[in-house]
This record gives sequence, structure tokens and C-alpha cells, in this order.
Amino acid sequence: MISKKAYVPDYGWVSFDEDAVANVFSMTKMRDKFRISYDEKEDALIVHHPKKSVQFKRGEDNLYTLKAKYNTKTCLVETVEDNEAFYTKRQVEKAKQARQLLHTLGFPTVNDMKNDF
Repeated sequence: MISKKAYVPDYGWVSFDEDAVANVFSMTKMRDKFRISYDEKEDALIVHHPKKSVQFKRGEDNLYTLKAKYNTKTCLVETVEDNEAFYTKRQVEKAKQARQLLHTLGFPTVNDMKNDF
């Protein structure tokens, strides 16, 4: 039974298993979010993300996979720059303004914000 969830930026929440050999993304859910094309020459599915296209090549088991470029047993570090790459400059600036407002207001809870306004 898989009980853990992870948030994948620009995709949403997914279930995963730390001990699994692989974690699966639904092609239909991926298709609802991004354009997918097929490259006959490479025998690969290409997911067209607004920032970067990702290629899933067919393996020996006839499944289209993406090989992670990191060891899942290591600690991964996300940088602000990496996170900001998924958003427009305007979205990043608005998020910074919202954070500054929360700081100025003394970090009220969502309920406090709703009650005050």
C-alpha cells in the first residue's frame, strides 16, 4: 500500500513509494496538463512542459521511462532558482510581494486574514 505523497511542481500531488524501483505517472493525467508527442526516430514520448521538454525513452521492458539523474538515497537540495524556473517573472515578483505583506502584518493565520478583511 502506498501512503506517501509528494508535490511535483507544475504537476501536483502524486503518490510514491521510497522503496519502489520506480514511481509511475499516469499518461492521461500528464496529458491533461501538458502536450505529449512521439518521436519515431528516438522511440520516445516527449512531454512538452512550458520551461523544458522531457523525453521518456522506451526501455527493454517496453515501458517509456525517464532515468533520474540522481541517487534517490541521497539528500536533494532545491534552490530558489530551480523553484522559480517553473514560474513567470511576474508570478515570482507577486509571490515576493505577498511574502513581504505577510511579514509586515506579523504572519497572521489564514483565519485571522479572513476575519480582518
